[in-house]
Amino acid sequence: RGGRKTKFMMVGVPEAEAVVDKDEKDLPEVLNDLDQDFNYDIEEALILKNAPENIAKMKEVAGQLTINIMNKPRKDKPLLVMDLDYTLFDMKSSAENFNELKRPFSDHFLKELYPYYDIIFWSQTSWKWLE
Repeated sequence: RGGRKTKFMMVGVPEAEAVVDKDEKDLPEVLNDLDQDFNYDIEEALILKNAPENIAKMKEVAGQLTINIMNKPRKDKPLLVMDLDYTLFDMKSSAENFNELKRPFSDHFLKELYPYYDIIFWSQTSWKWLE
């Protein structure tokens, strides 16, 4: 209309040169592990736990680990480990302020738990958020 000409370019591979997927019979078998139930085998777990290479790896990692205990454990209190990321903090937020990252009512939640549990916070984020 109005004398305008529209140009467009077709992009692709000529049909004769297109790569076609193999038949399913030619494909390797793929195990869908979502269809598998987890069966805990204590004997297999003990073999892995006691394997010299696994013990050496654990000692190496533990030797590099720094544990910062902020408060001593209280007698007769069970330990509750809480994940900081996405549980107490909204890590998808673009906020840079600690109070803006906290989920609503998290302070109240923790105050209610504290009389009954010693609480540890675990995180993959920077140590500054834990402190």
